[in-house]
Amino acid sequence: MSYRYTINGIDVNPRGEWTISNEQNEGQIFFRRKLQGDLTFIGNDYDLIMSFSDCDVLEFIIYCGVDEFWTGQFKMPYDFDIDEDSCFCVGTPEVVDEYSCIMDHYDTEYDDVGFYSGVSNRIAVEIYDTGGALIDTLNTCAPLYDILDRLLNGSLGVPYLDCSLTIKSSFMFEDNFPNGTNYAGAYGTNNYITGAANILDYVYFRYNAGVRSDTGGTTCDFSQAKNVSFKFFENLLRERFNAYWYIDQNGEFRIEHIHFFDKDFPESDFETGINLKTLIANNKKSYAFRRNKYTYETGELYDQERWTWQHYEGTEGGFAHIDDFEGVPIYYGTAEDLKSYCVPGDFKEKDVATPKLWTDVEWLIGLLGLGTPNPDAVDCNGHLMINVDPGFAPARVRITAGAISAANRVNGSMSTANLQEDYFTWDRIFLTGDMNSGNVTTFDSEIRKKLQESIEFERCCSTEFDPMDYVETELGSGRVKAATEKQNSIEIELLY
Repeated sequence: MSYRYTINGIDVNPRGEWTISNEQNEGQIFFRRKLQGDLTFIGNDYDLIMSFSDCDVLEFIIYCGVDEFWTGQFKMPYDFDIDEDSCFCVGTPEVVDEYSCIMDHYDTEYDDVGFYSGVSNRIAVEIYDTGGALIDTLNTCAPLYDILDRLLNGSLGVPYLDCSLTIKSSFMFEDNFPNGTNYAGAYGTNNYITGAANILDYVYFRYNAGVRSDTGGTTCDFSQAKNVSFKFFENLLRERFNAYWYIDQNGEFRIEHIHFFDKDFPESDFETGINLKTLIANNKKSYAFRRNKYTYETGELYDQERWTWQHYEGTEGGFAHIDDFEGVPIYYGTAEDLKSYCVPGDFKEKDVATPKLWTDVEWLIGLLGLGTPNPDAVDCNGHLMINVDPGFAPARVRITAGAISAANRVNGSMSTANLQEDYFTWDRIFLTGDMNSGNVTTFDSEIRKKLQESIEFERCCSTEFDPMDYVETELGSGRVKAATEKQNSIEIELLY
């Protein structure tokens, strides 16, 4: 089956070889299909392109039969090298896909005050200590769902992303699964990872300048508070809840735990897409035959993983952080800070960092209880994340037993120890390690680090290929690390 090309709906015939690279950014779960290669336009195609004006956007579509195979765009004239003497131009189109709206503004930062003022469903949240005494009140705390909705779809004077995306999450908000399975029917009101009552739909935020003003501290220079970006929240979801976002098959922005993307998750939409054990090559052998050659991604191996935050370590402002919040590393050697026998080379520590986020409300209570209260120890830039207990009116910060201390901790469910225990037993460096100080743990899953030698197989352009699906070979079910779609074949790298 041949390809057909159009610019703004008009058929064109570019010269040149191209491939489609399925690219996955570090820290993201989804792939984007980007065209690689220079396309040359001559004759009538050149005249068509030159008829457009500066800054016009030219929609470029590759068709397989009547179906769209790939969609991109040229920005006139800046995506072209133009030769007016010989009447031709050369360019590579940019991808246009369901991720473009977000990724085009991925790093854009907005000021905290202006952003939070437009977030819906803000509430005041009271802080009580574990003895039942009211300490203070955090004003206008904003829920995670509404923050993301504001960021993705809202505008107030300065437009935000304006992507018109509906936010869904079975993991955090108990929404039905994208395949239509009713969440309540499958899990009731429990979280599908912890098996306990879901508390993630009560995650709220207060920006640091607001925390200081609420608790009697010095007013911050609000012009310096610019921390709200999509990248910030992506990092927060990944590093604190082991959760990843993608655009699902229904066109909705979806956040799910890393386990959701495993083939064996009951409601997974990512199953075996191509079976290379049954796909036969011209030599009458399967494409998987005698392809059991692999190396290990040793760059992904660490001796331990340490969780770091904005306010979390040692003594700050005259009051010390405590065990559950400060946390301890997950380590794979015989003790903390010692090498694992499995990791080559020098000692390596992975820093799981959110440098503009903190949750240690116990520390904040300590600052307020000093002989001279010191709320100014809270940095002006950054965000406090709290878990709200809606069983009180007004709402309160939830009190939970710490996973290390077993003592009641204000906001303990958001501490390092509890987040590790609840959400990070999946996708660890190795299957066995030490979590929360002396607790040798067999984790639920480990990262894929066996990288198979690349395999290329023939395919027609009408054959569906989803790089988030698994590929079956003699080594097992491989997860795609990289895939290059050529005009008559696909070359893939698989992880096991």
